[in-house]
Amino acid sequence: MTSPHADSGDALYATSPRHLAGPGDPRLITQPLQAADWMNHSRADTAHFIYTSPGGGLTVALRPVPSAYTPWWHITGTHDRQPWSAEFGGNTPCEILAEFTGALLHPAPDTSADVWHLLTTAGWRYYGCEQDDETARHPSGSLALSRHTGLGASSAGSWTAEAAIHLGSYFWSAEFHGVPPHLITAFATALARSEPVQRAKGAVPDPYVVIQTPGEPHETAPLTATGRPHSVSPTRPVTRPTARRAGR
Repeated sequence: MTSPHADSGDALYATSPRHLAGPGDPRLITQPLQAADWMNHSRADTAHFIYTSPGGGLTVALRPVPSAYTPWWHITGTHDRQPWSAEFGGNTPCEILAEFTGALLHPAPDTSADVWHLLTTAGWRYYGCEQDDETARHPSGSLALSRHTGLGASSAGSWTAEAAIHLGSYFWSAEFHGVPPHLITAFATALARSEPVQRAKGAVPDPYVVIQTPGEPHETAPLTATGRPHSVSPTRPVTRPTARRAGR
């Protein structure tokens, strides 16, 4: 995944809405992990990378595949002795993902904020108990977070998020199974933010659904030999698919 601005000399543009801005710079995720002494198991000859927590109980992996609309990021851990997992599509903005992975670096709080209150305070609309699901939707209708509490859901619940502009076409999706509540709260907090993110002009999945205006230069820390994210994502716009992936 290539940063839209690192080493490219491209001017940066404030891009909104942020959830449709495309992947961005993975160093927002990897550099905090490195600073927290996570072990980097990446290989220089592959486009994949993997980090594990100092105790080995948490894993953050990037495994790119040809379509950025399918899961690329895979994060696993345990909670109350039960395994949990989260997956994010390749077009998930790293600014959003970084709040989720950043929460991995701190002890779980005793209590977590109510996700639905957090989102509705940001102007989202809440839809409760629709076939055992709860959903909140972004004011634009192009982003939703859902909790699935029906038969087969774990005790921690299963969650999904999807960024889409209309039925049958999406930008990225995420799935959470048994994920601790404070991590869902961190992710929802990131979704609720409205600040633009920085991207090079046109370095977005679809330039017709975002607004880009010239922004201030944004400095990024230099990459190290051991921490360099591999170049796994095209910087040119990606053609949007016309249908959701099977099973969604």
